[in-house]
Amino acid sequence: MNRPTLWLSLLIVFFARAEILPGDVIITVGDATVVSGGTAFVDVFVRHDGTGSDQLGFYSFQSFLTTTGPTLLDFVPIQPDPQVSDPDYVFFGDSTGPPVGSGFKSPPTNNFFNAYSAADASLTDVTLPATDVLLARMQVADSNVLTPVPGDTFTVTFDDLTAAFADSTLSSFLGINLADSDFTGTVTIASAAIPEPSAFSLLLIGLVGFGVRSHQKHRRSESPSRS
Repeated sequence: MNRPTLWLSLLIVFFARAEILPGDVIITVGDATVVSGGTAFVDVFVRHDGTGSDQLGFYSFQSFLTTTGPTLLDFVPIQPDPQVSDPDYVFFGDSTGPPVGSGFKSPPTNNFFNAYSAADASLTDVTLPATDVLLARMQVADSNVLTPVPGDTFTVTFDDLTAAFADSTLSSFLGINLADSDFTGTVTIASAAIPEPSAFSLLLIGLVGFGVRSHQKHRRSESPSRS
C-alpha cells in the first residue's frame, strides 16, 4: 500500500467517529514563477474562520498540478519540505516530522496526472490563528519531457475532498470553509533574466581597464633597467 493510500485509509477510520468542531479552516494556495529550466515553491496557507477555538494537531492533503497546454511541470518527487524550518509554519518547533511531503504520478507513466501528498502531526495541539500561516511549501520543476517554455501557465489545485485537519487525538476534525478558501494557484514560466545594458557596460569597462593595466605592467617588466 503506498503512502497516500495508507493515510487515506487511516483517516476514513477516524472520520467514522469524528466530531466536527465549531470552526472551519480556510485554505489559500499561492502563485509562483519558475524561471525556465529552474524550480520554484508554491505555498499553501491555512487559518481559521474565527468561529470557536480551532485546535490543530494533524493534517493531511493532496494537491494536483495540471496544464491546458502541451507542456508539463512536475512536483519534485523528493520534497525538501523547507516549511518545517520556517517560523511561519503551522507546526514550527512542534512537529513530529519532518512532513512526509512527496510528489508522485498516478500511474507513474501518466505525465498528465501529477500530484503532491503531505501529512504532519504536532507534539501538542496548536491554536490556529485568524491570519494565514504556512501549511506546505511544494517544490515544482520542469518536466524531463515536454519541457515548458516562457509564457506557459499551470494550475495547482488543493484537493479539499481528501484533506483532513484534526486535533492531536484524531477525535475531533475541522471542516474546510469552502466559501472563503482559494484552492487554486497559478505557476507561470518566465525567461531567464538578461543583464541590463548598464551591467554590460560596466563589465566591458572593467575588462578594458584590466587589460590596459596588464599591458602596462608587461611593458615595464620588459624595459631595460636604466644605468
